[in-house]
Amino acid sequence: MILILAHLYSNRLSFVVEQLAHANWQTPVRLTFLESDWLAYAGPKLAYLPPKQLSDLLNRYPGTLGIPASPFIYNNSYTPEAFDTIRWNGITVPFAMPFAHEKAIPFDVFSSVFYLLSRYEEYQPLRTDAFGRTPSSACFMVKTQQEHTPIIDIIADRLYLMLTHVFKLPLLKPQFRGLPTYDIDIAYAFKARSAALNLGHIAKSALSLQFNQLKNRLSTQFGAQDPFDSYAYINALNKQKRSIMFFLCRREGKHDRSIPPKSKAMRKLVQNQAEQFEIGFHPSLLSHNQFSFLEEERSTLDAHNQSSIYSSRQHYIKIQYPETFRNLVTLGIKRDYSIGFTDRLGFKAGTAHPFLFYDVERDAVGQLLLHPFVAMDTVYIQHLKWSPEQTLEQLLPLIDHIRKRGGLAQVIFHNSLLTDYQGLGKWKSVHETLLHALQ
Repeated sequence: MILILAHLYSNRLSFVVEQLAHANWQTPVRLTFLESDWLAYAGPKLAYLPPKQLSDLLNRYPGTLGIPASPFIYNNSYTPEAFDTIRWNGITVPFAMPFAHEKAIPFDVFSSVFYLLSRYEEYQPLRTDAFGRTPSSACFMVKTQQEHTPIIDIIADRLYLMLTHVFKLPLLKPQFRGLPTYDIDIAYAFKARSAALNLGHIAKSALSLQFNQLKNRLSTQFGAQDPFDSYAYINALNKQKRSIMFFLCRREGKHDRSIPPKSKAMRKLVQNQAEQFEIGFHPSLLSHNQFSFLEEERSTLDAHNQSSIYSSRQHYIKIQYPETFRNLVTLGIKRDYSIGFTDRLGFKAGTAHPFLFYDVERDAVGQLLLHPFVAMDTVYIQHLKWSPEQTLEQLLPLIDHIRKRGGLAQVIFHNSLLTDYQGLGKWKSVHETLLHALQ
């Protein structure tokens, strides 16, 4: 057990300590607020105190591993936060406090971890993108050019190593988990539409001279395989039953373009895929401000799946803090898979480990486990417009880094991009290489 001396309790501090203990160190950690208890403990320990108290303690006990505590960790509501940064062990970290003591760690480790995991910077963003999301350029990890570096995991490993120099601790055994996941935004390109809708689209394709699309639409109506029907291909490569497939269940508006959610085709597809995948919920963009829509979509998918669904990922990775995750908790969702960038690869929250949602406004931990993803196919295919070679050159080292240090390597794929339609066939080899890397 690692014992930490602190001068006050806070929910924020408890949250960070629990995360480091279970995700990074796999070692019990306990807080104490009595110096006498801390002194009596002969095992691994460190001190986390305000600068003046920490300086006094380090002067009395020079061999102590000390971390300065900033007031931020003891706040219990959201207020805009300014901090200085400092370079430490090759990374840039927030909450620099080099003045605390010459032998102390020169920044507030626990405030840094809390700031990144709570997604504090996304609570009141100064600007948003077209979907109301905090742009990645406003995130600490991007502003410090560290999006490819899981700095929380590096901090945790370094702290643990510093403790092992003084105390006997078991060696860390990194636990790697590769997780390919699939978003089914549009189950079929042309199949499972009403006759009237198909006739309208056929007429539109003909009038706009989109002859290739017209050909595919007509051939699908006469029994050819739908271009987005890549399920047999996906299934053949995922026989280990360790993946999740997230289904969108709304057809309304510009961005929610599922096939009719309650159709026989959707029910059959979900039930077929449930034999090999965990089925996940993919809330529509319209449900973001309509809880009744959220309930309706979840209910539809539960009925198709013939059992309750507890995993979710936001469509377009649309998250508004804290409302989005509060709604999922109310809905009974236990696991979310939406933490990541929509325009680049990397570690948005600074870690490869899952962590609990922390509601900053309520100063409380929510019972929703957030799973970060390191890459999404729409990013490297559509946004960055990389070649398959560029994609693997950038992404494989990130997966390898997670494998060596431990954590979750989650990559998001879409059925609509794993097809030979519109020249997308070259991306199948990337998908296959990544599946192998995630094993």
